Amino acid sequence: MSSGFAGDWTDSLATGYTHGASGGGVFDAAKGCLIGIVVIEATAPGVELTQFLPAARMASFLAASLH
Repeated sequence: MSSGFAGDWTDSLATGYTHGASGGGVFDAAKGCLIGIVVIEATAPGVELTQFLPAARMASFLAASLH
């Protein structure tokens, strides 16, 4: 995860996902858990970047919305 590309709601991975991956899960294989949902991926010659919405931010938003 790269905090250098972090936005207000999203975070970034320095890797590309295939076209059509938006809405798919980003998983931590070592912990066996979901860490986020793919929002957008950008690939160009020499550049691969995937932005995702972290699961913790989704949980906070949903918890606040239920009150």
